[in-house]
Amino acid sequence: MFDLSISEILIIAAVILIAVRPEDIPDIMSAIGKTLAKLKDFIREFSFSLDENKKDHRYTTKKIVDLEGNTREAYDVPLPEKQEPERSNNDQNN
Repeated sequence: MFDLSISEILIIAAVILIAVRPEDIPDIMSAIGKTLAKLKDFIREFSFSLDENKKDHRYTTKKIVDLEGNTREAYDVPLPEKQEPERSNNDQNN
């Protein structure tokens, strides 16, 4: 996700060790762990809600094959019903 190499992570860890007192490190690591747990729960709940929304969606999906032979998913979207314009009383008499 962030595309950090091991050497970059070690440099960041060294800077943190220099900038933060050693007795504060457990508190900082605990706060980071709690934040990551909350983020993980949020992502799980968000993806679950997306899955539920997709299941409840009124459109159906189809598998189609394009000209290159790739299989894709397409939505079968119903077209809106065509509404005829309302006729006035003058139009009905003619």
